Amino acid sequence: MTLYEVGDLINSTSSNVIAAQAIFYTTITAYLVVAYSVGKSLTTYQVAFINLAFLIAMTTGVMGVFANASLIAEYNSIRQGLIEQRVPEVFDRAWVITSAAVRVVMILGALVFMWQVRHPKAA
Repeated sequence: MTLYEVGDLINSTSSNVIAAQAIFYTTITAYLVVAYSVGKSLTTYQVAFINLAFLIAMTTGVMGVFANASLIAEYNSIRQGLIEQRVPEVFDRAWVITSAAVRVVMILGALVFMWQVRHPKAA
């Protein structure tokens, strides 16, 4: 494999990460819009179904972060061997952990938002 091919793989995978991030934000925004606009009037079954679909989509997205990160790390490893330069692995791990943590916090925030819409405090 040439250095160009490895660079192309890294760029392709990075593009997938960016596309996945856009899908993540679209999904979480759609969930929040549904929660805000009709959350109060949904039946328990409807809320459970929406929450389940949301959690499945979000879990798949978080797993995708780890899959893409491991691909990028593997490609970087190949790249290192080709150009005899060491790229710190700490950056890759920090990026994966930070990205996954941000997603988990946003997912939990969205679920709390739905709860608050469904169970408002009396003012």
